[in-house]
Amino acid sequence: MIFLVFLSCGKETQNQQKGYHEVDFGFEDFKEAAELKSKKYLFKEILVPHHVLYKSGKLIVSSLSSSEQLFIIDAETMKLESSKGKSGQGPDEIFEPWRMDKGLNDSTFWVYSISGKEFSEFSLSDDSYSPQKKIKQSGDFFQSLSMNWLEKDQIIAYQNVGPSRFSVFDLSGKRIRNIGYWNTTGDSSILENESFILSTINQGSVGVFPDANYVVLAQVSTDSFEIIDLKTQEITKVIGPMKQELKYSVEFDGKQNFPYLNPNMKNGYNQVFMDKNGIFLVYMGRSDEEISKSGIMSKDIFVFDFNGVPLIHYKLDRSIKALSVDSDSRRIYGVTFEKEPGIAVFEY
Repeated sequence: MIFLVFLSCGKETQNQQKGYHEVDFGFEDFKEAAELKSKKYLFKEILVPHHVLYKSGKLIVSSLSSSEQLFIIDAETMKLESSKGKSGQGPDEIFEPWRMDKGLNDSTFWVYSISGKEFSEFSLSDDSYSPQKKIKQSGDFFQSLSMNWLEKDQIIAYQNVGPSRFSVFDLSGKRIRNIGYWNTTGDSSILENESFILSTINQGSVGVFPDANYVVLAQVSTDSFEIIDLKTQEITKVIGPMKQELKYSVEFDGKQNFPYLNPNMKNGYNQVFMDKNGIFLVYMGRSDEEISKSGIMSKDIFVFDFNGVPLIHYKLDRSIKALSVDSDSRRIYGVTFEKEPGIAVFEY
């Protein structure tokens, strides 16, 4: 079976479903456009940088290829200070650090392993090598595909199956509440396999900014992202700038129905970052084949407010795949997507 999900046209379309509406945009809708020049830093210790996180004057850079998988860099001098996190699946090791979270403690940060199904806390302020604490995913928690701190003793996570996009768990793995129901007509029930298909085709980067009470899901498979108000559960789906049809087929793999995305589709957003100034998105707009041939993943950063209004389009002088932002110093730190990957610093 082949499915087309048609994205709305027009600046705003009020969906019939309560608490859900869609808006779209084009490049011409940004209030400002600016070209940013960068300075690139290479670190021989970091074989292939994966992600970057700015916190308290430091950059934390993750790598999936180094024997140590976390690196602390002074954000002002751009000098490597220390490394942490031996690669492995032992109690003092981490396995494939997929995403990072600032956490709620000023002196630590957290690393999520989607393969190891665990959330690990590391010190930012000392030379300790091993994680200080680990939270394992078990029970209902095991079906989560991300982990971010929401508030003390509460973690929000994107769901592989279930009635909602996200669930909130306590530290024992008990589900507290659901966030962003797939079915917003008032009936939260949905078949497990249907929810798995929806979760799979909508997967992407998760941004959480507890101070503003929003969570953002930026789809990688097409050019749309969703802003969910954590208080009201209202969902704003922002579509653009391509307004691409989401094309996929559903086939039975011997155990369940599985969605297969059309390989000719252009990718949407590779990462989202949120702070007090809004939502920063790494926009691709290229198919996998185009990325492979050109060697360019993204040279565009979009900035939106929390209502989904386009603010700024930054045009970059080099290709990146991930970013973090220090709004106080007005710097964007990007993991470059190049033959010699490093960390690029953009001042805006």
